[in-house]
Amino acid sequence: MSHFEVLNGSGKKEEIVRLLHNGIRSADEQFNGSLMIVLTLAFLIAYNYFWLSLFHVSYNINYIFMSSAELFKSHNDFKRQIKINIEQYIEITLKKLDIK
Repeated sequence: MSHFEVLNGSGKKEEIVRLLHNGIRSADEQFNGSLMIVLTLAFLIAYNYFWLSLFHVSYNINYIFMSSAELFKSHNDFKRQIKINIEQYIEITLKKLDIK
């Protein structure tokens, strides 16, 4: 029996009830899936908020900025060391070639 026959009233009562139950079950499963996603997101937000409340947000922001500054400083030190190494290499090469 097709859905069309049931909707037109020519179907049996049991078939109509079965289709209604299937529709309700399908909607319930979709709702449960959506509910699980929402609950998971709520849990993650609450979990992160809990840890951020233990360690002050300002401390975390300062730590991020300090880490970035140290990284930038170490990058500049690295570039400076490469420049020194290149200059030393050029001096050694010029000495070997007796060029002043």
